[in-house]
Amino acid sequence: MDPDGAVWAVQADEAAGRPPQEQGVARRSMLRGVGAGALATGAGGILAACSSGIKGSQTASSNGTITLGYISPFTGSLAGFASGDRFEGWKPELATVAKVLLFPADTVALGPLVNNIATDSWWGPYMPNQSSQDRQRAGSLVSAFQEQTGKERLQGIGSTYSLFEVAKEAFTAASDPHDRQEVANALHNVSCKGMCGPLDFSGGPAPGVAIIKPVGVQWKQSSGKFPLEMRVVDNSLNTAVPIQADLQATN
Repeated sequence: MDPDGAVWAVQADEAAGRPPQEQGVARRSMLRGVGAGALATGAGGILAACSSGIKGSQTASSNGTITLGYISPFTGSLAGFASGDRFEGWKPELATVAKVLLFPADTVALGPLVNNIATDSWWGPYMPNQSSQDRQRAGSLVSAFQEQTGKERLQGIGSTYSLFEVAKEAFTAASDPHDRQEVANALHNVSCKGMCGPLDFSGGPAPGVAIIKPVGVQWKQSSGKFPLEMRVVDNSLNTAVPIQADLQATN
């Protein structure tokens, strides 16, 4: 667990009002749904950002096949862990990370080692979404971006596009678009469907927060213009997105 992960864990426990003896539930909840007794779990302590090894920082059962934890948000640190000498003989069957490997540039430090590393995706050409303004589809927007820039698409294209869709809805709903408070109130009530799919700011987990339904992806080698690409391997949270590839072991 890196410092960011530690802060998240503490805040999650405090927000739930858990007494000290019950803290850590937020992390253990990731194991819900797994058959009772199927896994042996352990807690490894805080891992310094940019660490070069995992010795003394992770705990796993001798016959375990799944290890949960947090790694530094710096891609360079992840590259260190992914190399065989840094894993110190420990080879996970499946690696999934957050905060890194969300964009093509993140894969540079890992090179071929990124193949089949899993992460989440909130937007891409595989999303069956279309603009609320001109009905352009996600796949078409991706193609236009790559053709005009020569660069691989970014997930942020979709969410940035949706900022304008949401703003248009709020300004339209306000009787005076120059009234900041009225516009702010309107933002909290926006419910629309566009480039990022359905967004409901009135019914999210907190006031003024909307959730984009993500999918699970793995970085996989591509025969196209770009050496690696995200492929959808899990659509449990967004069944409208088709599965593109099988979930496979990481390297």
